[in-house]
Amino acid sequence: MAAVRDTVEVCFFAAIVFAFALASYSRNLVWRDDLGLWGDAVRMSPLKSRGHMSLGIAYRDMGLFGLAIAELKTAVALGDTLKARRNLADAFRKAGMLDEAIAGFSALIEGGHDIAEFHNDIGLAYRRKGDRAAAKREFERAAELEPGRFEARMNLGVVYGEEGLFDRAIVEFRAALSIKDTPEARRNLATALRKAGMWDE
Repeated sequence: MAAVRDTVEVCFFAAIVFAFALASYSRNLVWRDDLGLWGDAVRMSPLKSRGHMSLGIAYRDMGLFGLAIAELKTAVALGDTLKARRNLADAFRKAGMLDEAIAGFSALIEGGHDIAEFHNDIGLAYRRKGDRAAAKREFERAAELEPGRFEARMNLGVVYGEEGLFDRAIVEFRAALSIKDTPEARRNLATALRKAGMWDE
């Protein structure tokens, strides 16, 4: 009798372990990537901002900008966080909705977040619109706020180069190289030196 009871208990526990293993395997299939993970999170908790924001970021990174913007707008509506609004403005910029991107980043700055990253992002949007003067103003502000920001120094150097201000471009590319030595920075510096007639450098 005791042997039968022990066998039943072992079978019962084995069934429980199997059920948990199966559930874990099913979760792993759903959560194999960010889209599955955050899509599942939104289905389970549709009123939480974080899931919508993370799903929006996953869509943005896949180039699905319409879906990204919809999710990020929902995230902002559910929990108006700096991170959600920043990601929404970035999705606008990457989708080519440049006026919306500029408005989004500008609102963040006007809301007390006057940081280099946002000025650099606005500068990228203006440059894409073809407004070089506004782009330069934003990149200069970004470099002023955070002199060690590689992207701001690189972008400022590019704009100066486009304006034929090669001496200024050289200063910016050298500053960028001192922050991070990349092939792009070296190439941009070499191009600016050549255009400035500084062959020996």
